[in-house]
Amino acid sequence: MEYNFIPCKNFGKISFADTENDILNKIGKPKYINTEIYEDEDNYDKTIYYEYPNFGVSIKFNYYNNEYHGLTISSKKAFLNKKNLYKLDKNEIITDVEQIYKQMKLPFNPEIETHDMVEYKESKYDFDEIGVSMWFSNNTLNDIYFTAPGYEIGNVITYR
Repeated sequence: MEYNFIPCKNFGKISFADTENDILNKIGKPKYINTEIYEDEDNYDKTIYYEYPNFGVSIKFNYYNNEYHGLTISSKKAFLNKKNLYKLDKNEIITDVEQIYKQMKLPFNPEIETHDMVEYKESKYDFDEIGVSMWFSNNTLNDIYFTAPGYEIGNVITYR
């Protein structure tokens, strides 16, 4: 399994445009599959989770009103510009991500949420323009999600 993230394109050999069948063809059947459904009078939303513990990867497929709206990847291994993100501190990662924004000629203002507790500082950085969310504790990367960059128009996600 490859773990290199190319913003707006892919994570390893997984493209952000891939469907469930594409994933099954590329990396095989997951060890675990879980499904969550939310339904009310106007909506039928379904999320399917594929868990690949041998790769340290999980993939979430999102469906809104039975229409596929992309995937999200979570991984305990992730490389950006050949650097292992889990071996860098928060400042190094933010600097590298800012360089990607400059290369892509995008304004750099991530959405940041912080939660302070005694001796435990947690922060979440959303880099929506390149499809990345990162969670840090005490300046160490805890978790990272990759997805296609997009924006919501009504109930439809449009990918750039």
